[in-house]
Amino acid sequence: MRNYDYWVLGIYIFSYAGYEILYLVLSGSGKWMTRERIISQYRAQWYRNIVRAKNQLLAIQTIRNLEMVSTFLSSVTLLMMGGVVSIFTANADWMAMLQSGSYGELLDRHGAAVKLLVAFLMLTISFSNFIFSLRVCFNMNFTLSVPMDPDANLSLQIEQIQRQARNFKAGLRGVYYVIPLMAWIIDTSAMLVLTLVTTFLIFRDDFFKGTAPQDYSLPGRSD
Repeated sequence: MRNYDYWVLGIYIFSYAGYEILYLVLSGSGKWMTRERIISQYRAQWYRNIVRAKNQLLAIQTIRNLEMVSTFLSSVTLLMMGGVVSIFTANADWMAMLQSGSYGELLDRHGAAVKLLVAFLMLTISFSNFIFSLRVCFNMNFTLSVPMDPDANLSLQIEQIQRQARNFKAGLRGVYYVIPLMAWIIDTSAMLVLTLVTTFLIFRDDFFKGTAPQDYSLPGRSD
Protein backbone atom coordinates (compact mmCIF):
# COMPACT_ATOMS: atom_id res chain seq x y z
CA MET A 1 0.00 0.00 0.00
CA ARG A 2 1.14 3.54 -0.75
CA ASN A 3 1.34 6.38 1.73
CA TYR A 4 -1.63 7.93 -0.04
CA ASP A 5 -3.71 4.87 0.84
CA TYR A 6 -2.84 5.24 4.51
CA TRP A 7 -3.77 8.92 4.49
CA VAL A 8 -7.12 8.22 2.84
CA LEU A 9 -7.80 5.34 5.24
CA GLY A 10 -7.11 7.71 8.13
CA ILE A 11 -9.58 10.22 6.71
CA TYR A 12 -12.11 7.41 6.31
CA ILE A 13 -11.75 6.24 9.92
CA PHE A 14 -11.89 9.82 11.18
CA SER A 15 -15.05 10.48 9.11
CA TYR A 16 -16.84 7.37 10.37
CA ALA A 17 -15.80 7.54 14.03
CA GLY A 18 -16.02 11.33 14.10
CA TYR A 19 -19.54 11.28 12.73
CA GLU A 20 -20.66 8.76 15.34
CA ILE A 21 -19.32 11.06 18.09
CA LEU A 22 -20.74 14.18 16.43
CA TYR A 23 -24.11 12.46 16.16
CA LEU A 24 -24.20 11.87 19.91
CA VAL A 25 -22.95 15.36 20.84
CA LEU A 26 -25.17 17.39 18.51
CA SER A 27 -28.22 15.27 19.34
CA GLY A 28 -28.20 16.89 22.77
CA SER A 29 -27.62 20.41 21.46
CA GLY A 30 -30.34 23.02 21.78
CA LYS A 31 -29.80 24.35 18.25
CA TRP A 32 -29.31 21.10 16.36
CA MET A 33 -31.65 18.16 16.61
CA THR A 34 -31.39 14.74 15.01
CA ARG A 35 -34.43 13.52 13.15
CA GLU A 36 -33.95 10.26 15.01
CA ARG A 37 -34.34 12.02 18.37
CA ILE A 38 -37.60 13.58 17.23
CA ILE A 39 -38.94 10.38 15.67
CA SER A 40 -38.12 8.54 18.89
CA GLN A 41 -40.77 10.67 20.59
CA TYR A 42 -43.30 9.54 18.04
CA ARG A 43 -42.31 5.91 18.60
CA ALA A 44 -42.88 6.35 22.33
CA GLN A 45 -46.26 7.95 21.70
CA TRP A 46 -47.10 5.20 19.21
CA TYR A 47 -46.72 2.61 21.94
CA ARG A 48 -48.82 4.67 24.36
CA ASN A 49 -51.57 4.82 21.74
CA ILE A 50 -51.33 1.05 21.24
CA VAL A 51 -51.76 0.53 24.98
CA ARG A 52 -54.77 2.86 25.18
CA ALA A 53 -56.46 1.28 22.15
CA LYS A 54 -55.48 -2.23 23.28
CA ASN A 55 -54.56 -2.98 19.67
CA GLN A 56 -52.01 -5.74 20.15
CA LEU A 57 -52.50 -7.00 16.60
CA LEU A 58 -51.13 -3.77 15.13
CA ALA A 59 -48.18 -3.84 17.52
CA ILE A 60 -47.25 -7.43 16.64
CA GLN A 61 -47.60 -6.75 12.92
CA THR A 62 -45.31 -3.73 13.18
CA ILE A 63 -42.71 -5.76 15.06
CA ARG A 64 -42.88 -8.50 12.41
CA ASN A 65 -42.25 -5.91 9.70
CA LEU A 66 -39.19 -4.69 11.62
CA GLU A 67 -38.01 -8.28 11.95
CA MET A 68 -38.32 -8.86 8.20
CA VAL A 69 -36.25 -5.78 7.35
CA SER A 70 -33.57 -6.60 9.93
CA THR A 71 -33.44 -10.22 8.76
CA PHE A 72 -33.04 -9.17 5.12
CA LEU A 73 -30.25 -6.69 5.83
CA SER A 74 -28.40 -9.04 8.19
CA SER A 75 -28.58 -11.75 5.51
CA VAL A 76 -27.22 -9.37 2.87
CA THR A 77 -24.29 -8.28 5.04
CA LEU A 78 -23.56 -11.89 6.00
CA LEU A 79 -23.57 -12.86 2.32
CA MET A 80 -21.10 -10.06 1.53
CA MET A 81 -18.89 -11.17 4.42
CA GLY A 82 -18.95 -14.69 3.02
CA GLY A 83 -17.85 -13.31 -0.35
CA VAL A 84 -14.82 -11.66 1.24
CA VAL A 85 -13.93 -14.89 3.08
CA SER A 86 -14.23 -16.91 -0.14
CA ILE A 87 -11.82 -14.53 -1.91
CA PHE A 88 -9.27 -15.03 0.87
CA THR A 89 -9.61 -18.81 0.91
CA ALA A 90 -9.08 -18.86 -2.85
CA ASN A 91 -5.77 -16.98 -2.50
CA ALA A 92 -3.20 -19.22 -0.85
CA ASP A 93 -0.60 -16.44 -0.55
CA TRP A 94 -2.95 -14.16 1.41
CA MET A 95 -4.03 -16.95 3.73
CA ALA A 96 -0.46 -18.04 4.37
CA MET A 97 0.54 -14.52 5.41
CA LEU A 98 -2.49 -14.16 7.68
CA GLN A 99 -1.92 -17.51 9.34
CA SER A 100 1.81 -16.88 9.82
CA GLY A 101 1.22 -13.41 11.24
CA SER A 102 3.16 -11.67 8.46
CA TYR A 103 0.91 -8.62 8.58
CA GLY A 104 3.62 -6.14 7.58
CA GLU A 105 4.43 -8.14 4.48
CA LEU A 106 0.75 -8.37 3.68
CA LEU A 107 0.45 -4.58 3.90
CA ASP A 108 3.43 -4.07 1.60
CA ARG A 109 2.69 -6.70 -1.01
CA HIS A 110 -1.07 -7.11 -1.10
CA GLY A 111 -2.96 -3.85 -0.65
CA ALA A 112 -6.14 -5.38 -2.08
CA ALA A 113 -6.20 -7.93 0.74
CA VAL A 114 -5.97 -5.18 3.35
CA LYS A 115 -8.77 -3.25 1.66
CA LEU A 116 -10.99 -6.32 1.73
CA LEU A 117 -10.21 -6.87 5.41
CA VAL A 118 -11.27 -3.31 6.25
CA ALA A 119 -14.49 -3.83 4.28
CA PHE A 120 -15.04 -7.10 6.17
CA LEU A 121 -14.65 -5.26 9.49
CA MET A 122 -17.23 -2.62 8.52
CA LEU A 123 -19.64 -5.33 7.34
CA THR A 124 -19.15 -7.08 10.70
CA ILE A 125 -20.13 -3.87 12.53
CA SER A 126 -23.28 -3.58 10.42
CA PHE A 127 -24.14 -7.26 10.81
CA SER A 128 -23.75 -7.09 14.59
CA ASN A 129 -26.10 -4.11 14.82
CA PHE A 130 -28.74 -5.78 12.64
CA ILE A 131 -28.53 -8.93 14.77
CA PHE A 132 -28.98 -6.91 17.98
CA SER A 133 -31.96 -5.19 16.35
CA LEU A 134 -33.42 -8.56 15.43
CA ARG A 135 -32.88 -9.84 18.97
CA VAL A 136 -34.86 -6.94 20.43
CA CYS A 137 -37.68 -7.56 17.95
CA PHE A 138 -37.77 -11.22 18.99
CA ASN A 139 -38.15 -10.28 22.67
CA MET A 140 -40.82 -7.70 21.89
CA ASN A 141 -43.02 -10.35 20.27
CA PHE A 142 -43.52 -11.78 23.76
CA THR A 143 -43.38 -8.72 25.99
CA LEU A 144 -45.90 -6.72 23.95
CA SER A 145 -48.64 -9.31 24.33
CA VAL A 146 -48.32 -10.14 28.04
CA PRO A 147 -50.25 -7.93 30.51
CA MET A 148 -47.96 -6.55 33.22
CA ASP A 149 -47.85 -3.61 35.58
CA PRO A 150 -48.79 -0.66 33.28
CA ASP A 151 -46.05 1.73 34.41
CA ALA A 152 -43.26 -0.85 34.42
CA ASN A 153 -44.39 -2.35 31.13
CA LEU A 154 -44.60 1.07 29.46
CA SER A 155 -41.04 1.93 30.44
CA LEU A 156 -39.72 -1.46 29.31
CA GLN A 157 -41.46 -1.42 25.92
CA ILE A 158 -40.43 2.13 25.06
CA GLU A 159 -36.82 1.33 25.99
CA GLN A 160 -36.90 -1.75 23.75
CA ILE A 161 -38.41 0.15 20.81
CA GLN A 162 -35.75 2.86 21.05
CA ARG A 163 -32.92 0.34 21.38
CA GLN A 164 -34.10 -1.55 18.31
CA ALA A 165 -34.16 1.69 16.32
CA ARG A 166 -30.67 2.73 17.48
CA ASN A 167 -29.14 -0.60 16.50
CA PHE A 168 -30.93 -0.64 13.16
CA LYS A 169 -29.81 2.88 12.28
CA ALA A 170 -26.21 2.14 13.29
CA GLY A 171 -26.29 -0.91 11.03
CA LEU A 172 -27.50 1.20 8.14
CA ARG A 173 -24.74 3.75 8.66
CA GLY A 174 -22.22 0.92 8.51
CA VAL A 175 -23.67 -0.22 5.19
CA TYR A 176 -23.40 3.32 3.83
CA TYR A 177 -19.72 3.42 4.77
CA VAL A 178 -19.03 0.12 3.01
CA ILE A 179 -19.60 1.88 -0.33
CA PRO A 180 -16.37 3.95 -0.18
CA LEU A 181 -14.44 0.79 0.73
CA MET A 182 -15.71 -0.95 -2.39
CA ALA A 183 -14.47 2.01 -4.44
CA TRP A 184 -11.11 1.83 -2.62
CA ILE A 185 -10.38 -1.54 -4.25
CA ILE A 186 -10.51 0.20 -7.64
CA ASP A 187 -9.22 3.70 -6.94
CA THR A 188 -8.06 5.43 -3.76
CA SER A 189 -9.17 8.89 -4.89
CA ALA A 190 -12.67 7.53 -5.54
CA MET A 191 -12.75 6.25 -1.96
CA LEU A 192 -11.79 9.68 -0.64
CA VAL A 193 -14.52 11.41 -2.64
CA LEU A 194 -17.19 8.84 -1.70
CA THR A 195 -16.20 9.02 1.98
CA LEU A 196 -16.74 12.77 2.05
CA VAL A 197 -19.94 12.57 0.00
CA THR A 198 -21.36 9.76 2.18
CA THR A 199 -20.61 11.67 5.39
CA PHE A 200 -22.20 14.83 4.00
CA LEU A 201 -25.35 13.05 2.80
CA ILE A 202 -25.80 11.19 6.10
CA PHE A 203 -25.34 14.46 7.99
CA ARG A 204 -27.99 16.17 5.84
CA ASP A 205 -30.37 13.28 6.42
CA ASP A 206 -29.85 13.12 10.19
CA PHE A 207 -29.70 16.77 11.22
CA PHE A 208 -31.73 19.92 10.76
CA LYS A 209 -32.14 23.16 12.64
CA GLY A 210 -35.31 23.26 14.65
CA THR A 211 -37.01 22.09 17.80
CA ALA A 212 -38.73 18.86 18.68
CA PRO A 213 -42.52 18.59 18.86
CA GLN A 214 -43.76 19.76 22.25
CA ASP A 215 -46.87 17.58 22.30
CA TYR A 216 -45.06 14.37 23.07
CA SER A 217 -43.03 13.37 26.11
CA LEU A 218 -39.42 12.33 25.70
CA PRO A 219 -38.76 8.57 25.53
CA GLY A 220 -38.84 6.81 28.86
CA ARG A 221 -41.37 9.14 30.47
CA SER A 222 -44.79 7.84 31.38
CA ASP A 223 -48.09 9.63 31.00
